[in-house]
Amino acid sequence: MNQTTFSRSVWAGTLVAVLSLAGPVTATTPKLAAPPPATAGLAAEAQTFLDLYDSVYRGLYTVTSVAEWAASTDVGDGNDGRRTAANQALASFRGDKAVIARAQALVARKAELTPSQVRQLDKLLLAAASCPGTIPDV
Repeated sequence: MNQTTFSRSVWAGTLVAVLSLAGPVTATTPKLAAPPPATAGLAAEAQTFLDLYDSVYRGLYTVTSVAEWAASTDVGDGNDGRRTAANQALASFRGDKAVIARAQALVARKAELTPSQVRQLDKLLLAAASCPGTIPDV
């Protein structure tokens, strides 16, 4: 199994786990908010990116935490495998090339962002530094 196939299988497994934690989908799902108007500026664009990142990160972090707890309280190969897969999925998301590139592009124009957004983007880049996807395969 090559790296790309493995990454896709980890993402697919993580997505299934996150969706299973969300519970059943009902017919009365809330409507998505309209995208910000084009004149809203870079701050609105950055906030949309941060909101999306936060949503995915929280889901992956929850799955990782549950897997860590299960592996700590019920030692076995199955729980160890789930913990490893969850940790790899979280690391893959945090260090994703597209996430890093987008955050760097936004930070480059930090004068147009709010101080809170700049701090969030800095923290995002610091977290990505621990597992960057920009390093070529060794």
